[in-house]
Amino acid sequence: MLKEKMQRIRTLPILTYHAIEDGDGPLSVSPRRFAEHLEAISSSGYATTALERSVNRLYRWGNHSVNREIAITFDDGYMSVLTEAMPLLERFGFKATLFVISDLVGCRLEGRELLGWRDISVLSKAGVEIGSHTATHAMLTQLDLAGIYREVSDSKRRIEDHLGKAVRYFAYPRGLATARVRRVVVECGYAGACGTVAGTNTNRSDQYFLRRRELYDHDDFQGAIAKLRGKGDRLHNWVSPAWVRRMRLSEKLEGGCPQLVRAVRKLK
Repeated sequence: MLKEKMQRIRTLPILTYHAIEDGDGPLSVSPRRFAEHLEAISSSGYATTALERSVNRLYRWGNHSVNREIAITFDDGYMSVLTEAMPLLERFGFKATLFVISDLVGCRLEGRELLGWRDISVLSKAGVEIGSHTATHAMLTQLDLAGIYREVSDSKRRIEDHLGKAVRYFAYPRGLATARVRRVVVECGYAGACGTVAGTNTNRSDQYFLRRRELYDHDDFQGAIAKLRGKGDRLHNWVSPAWVRRMRLSEKLEGGCPQLVRAVRKLK
């Protein structure tokens, strides 16, 4: 009976990328490797949809509504999403969601060129869902309440003004969000938000802290298959930088868990 129940459960994996380019940095995935990842997704029988549609189906109809669906997301809004990723996505017939930094559109970040508003409009018209990644890429957990509202609300309004479409999803810079940050995201009218904690999502997941799996350039075809199945989620979450783990644990302390308090102190 338990086995039968588990077989009926459906989950929603969300993948995250940054720049699709030849490079050595952790944010870079070469076009050749990205194509391998897409082949792994396709051969595993997944269909891709925009993030909003997949999450809506998951939460509205429960686990049974999402069958072999996966969402592909890109953070920051690098030019390579248009020049390198988009042709490959179109080749496989895949959809994607792009999170842009509204005040840095057309500028440079981490030494890379960011998309301009015309580029973002082209992607939007091609079916790419556009979400917000704040106004300036500030770490929201270090801002006061007014600063959080500016980053979260202003970016939403500016993107909507440029595209003429509602912005429904948000991605936290560096994946960090306290309960206060999440409340602001809710109050600003977003339908959901993504972090960077590795894992998959069910209809019991926090809709404002959705889990995502990041694929890297060292993940080959078999490595991508393994990550799609959840291999390495726990390891990824544990080997994250200490300050990231400390924040992830700290946000749980509101429930008053002594074990977590001690764990956080050990990380300091």
